[in-house]
This record gives sequence, C-alpha cells and structure tokens, in this order.
Amino acid sequence: MSSKRSDLVAIALAATALVSVTPLAHADVYYGEQPNLTSDYAAQGIPFGGFRIFPTVDLTADYDDNVFKVESPLVDSFYFIQRPEVRIASQWSRHELDIYGGSETFEYTNTPSENITNYNAGGNGRLDVFQGLDLIADGSFQVLHELRTDPDINEVPGFPKDPNLYNRTKADAALEYHPYHFSFSLGGSFERLDYGPTRLIGGGLFPNNDRNFDEWDITGNAGYEFSPGYAVFIRGSYDSRIFDLEFNRNGIDEASTGFTVDAGIDMLVTNLITGSAYLGYLEQNYKAPFGNVNGLDFGAQLVWTPDPLWTINLNASHVINNSVVSGTVAPAVAENDEDVKLKVDYAILKYLFLEGNFEYLNTEFAKAIPSRTDNYIDAGIGLKYILNRYMAIRGAYNFETRNSNQPGNNFNDNQFELALYLQD
Repeated sequence: MSSKRSDLVAIALAATALVSVTPLAHADVYYGEQPNLTSDYAAQGIPFGGFRIFPTVDLTADYDDNVFKVESPLVDSFYFIQRPEVRIASQWSRHELDIYGGSETFEYTNTPSENITNYNAGGNGRLDVFQGLDLIADGSFQVLHELRTDPDINEVPGFPKDPNLYNRTKADAALEYHPYHFSFSLGGSFERLDYGPTRLIGGGLFPNNDRNFDEWDITGNAGYEFSPGYAVFIRGSYDSRIFDLEFNRNGIDEASTGFTVDAGIDMLVTNLITGSAYLGYLEQNYKAPFGNVNGLDFGAQLVWTPDPLWTINLNASHVINNSVVSGTVAPAVAENDEDVKLKVDYAILKYLFLEGNFEYLNTEFAKAIPSRTDNYIDAGIGLKYILNRYMAIRGAYNFETRNSNQPGNNFNDNQFELALYLQD
C-alpha cells in the first residue's frame, strides 16, 4: 500500500464510528420517519417555523477482505463511506409533511472500480381530512447501484467492470378510515426500476433494458381493535408487473400479475412489544409454460423490550422478485426470497451499547433447470459509544456468506468498520 493510502487509512480510522446505516445500495430505504425526540440522545433538530431540520453525517472507514464477493481469487481493500442526509419534519398539531434527501459515496483504495455514489430524495405526508379519516402519501427517487452479491449482475458476458447503475422511482397513497375500534384502508402504489447498461471488463456495454419494468399495486386492509393496544387485521393486495421489452435476454416474457391474502395482529401500544405479524398466501402468475410461483406468505416487524436494558427487533418477509438468472437447461422466471432479520441492542451503560445483528435469506430461483437455491447469512457485532447528543462512535465486525447448490456461486466475506456519526 502506498504512503498516501496509508495516510488516508490512518485518518479515517482515527475518525471513528456511530450507528451503522444500511447502505442505499443494499435495500429499499425508507426515509422521512418522524424523529423521536424523547430520548436523551435523540436528535433535537433545528427549529424552522413549523418544521424542524435534522441534518446528519455518517463517516465510516472499512476493510473488506472479499470486495467482489467471489469464491476466488479474493481481492481486499480499505474503503470509506460518507453519508450526509437532511430531513425536514413538520411539527404541526394536525397534518404532517416530511421531506428528505441524501447521498452515499463509496471510495475504495485498492479497487477504484467500486467507487460509486448513490442519491436519495423524497417526501411523505398525512392529510387529516376529518376525525377518523386520513389521506397518506409518499414518493421517492433513488439513484442506486446493484450489489456484487446480486446474482443478476453476473448474468452478462464476462465479469462486470463495476457495479451496475439503476434508478428507482416509487409513489403510493392510501385513504385510511378508523372509527372506534375499527380501521379500513384502501391504497395504491407505483414503482419503476430503470437499469443502465453494464460496462464489461473487456470493453463495451451490455444492455439491461430487458429488466426495466413498472409495477402497479392496489391494497385493501380491515382491522378490529379487540383490546386496548391489540388489533387483528385482514389484508389483500393485487399487483401487475409490465416490462419495457416483451422478452428478456433468456427469451422469457416476464410480465406477471400476483396477489397476497394475509391475516395478522397489530400490537399498537404495549409494555413489552410493539409492531405487527401476519401469515397468509401469495402467488405470482406468469404466462405459459411457467404457470405460477406461490407459497406461504409471512411477515413481521416487531420490537420487544423485555426490560430497559434490552431491545430486540425482528423483521421477516416473503417476496417474489424478478430474475434473469440463466440455468444450463432452463432459466429462472423469478426469485423467491424468504428473509428473516434479528437485531439485538444491550445497554451496558446509559451511553454504551452492545449491538448484534443476524440475517438469514433463502433464495430459490423458480423454474430454473437445474434447480438453484442460495442461502445467505449476514451476522455482525458492534460496540457503540454515545459521546453526547451530537456525536457517537462505533466499531463493528460483520461476516457474510452465500452457500449455493450450484458450484461457483459461494463466497465468504469479512468486514471491519469504524465510524463517526454526527447529528443535530
């Protein structure tokens, strides 16, 4: 490593860590949630008329021993991430409006092909039509890059020169009516994914416009609060996915329609646990000869606080995603993803927290011949020290692995992180 790079690493390691924020490239990121002002260390924001402005900056220094997420050869690198963000949240007694925007820049010392910048902007709001009737809506636009772990990124001739760029546009709205003990909602959403061409190591571009698509959804929900803080609900949704091109690179017409039917429970306000959990059935229908992809639908977003020292978060979901993964005999028509995430925080002291996270993702490539199933495990541990309301530091270790029943798709990856987190 050159002396210049060594100096950069030393500077970034000295300027260490707070909370690790999920990179924009990793998942759907929801911004604009009303900040919590009750914690001693929560951001208070800057008053601005009927709003508060919440600026944050996240600076991290990381080491990755397998940047390209492959079995071999392994390439390691130090890298740095800067995540500035601002939220503007209303403080009105009625109605609500939140606006947000931010960026995320990755800079690698040894593998400059991975240097990328993601962007995110959007807003959400609630209009209180009258008591018991609300109109809620949100919209966002993101410039993102596919992760090296995404199987679709390798479905091009040769190895991609750098992470693949795509844009994500999303908007949704719903009308909610909640008379005494009952609740009803009806809403719709739109999502557009637009993929740029993949740059190849040997030169040239490989088009990805066969992956561009629009998705339209409509969802209805009915609930009943049978006890203070507890409500049961039933929910149904229907979606339609329309692609720019009739046939993708594998000769498949990937257009589809689908539906889900779920029943579950909301724990609105309890002493120990809040959130929701549900079970049901989901199905995505494709044109002949592929038929449908279906199965048990499930989901959970739960926060459990068994005592003031512990906070346990559980998130689970089952989603059928699009795929262009090719099999040696027949390609996949969809990616069937079942995901469970667990996050545990333990307060060693009022200002010192031990954090642990674990994720298991099972991905089955539907209709592919031979069959392909990938199992991912992502686990980590970290220590967060809150210096004051404006600043915290954090150090963490994370391990990620993929085990596939098809050879050549496995990998192990170790990452170390030090970060500095600033807020107001």
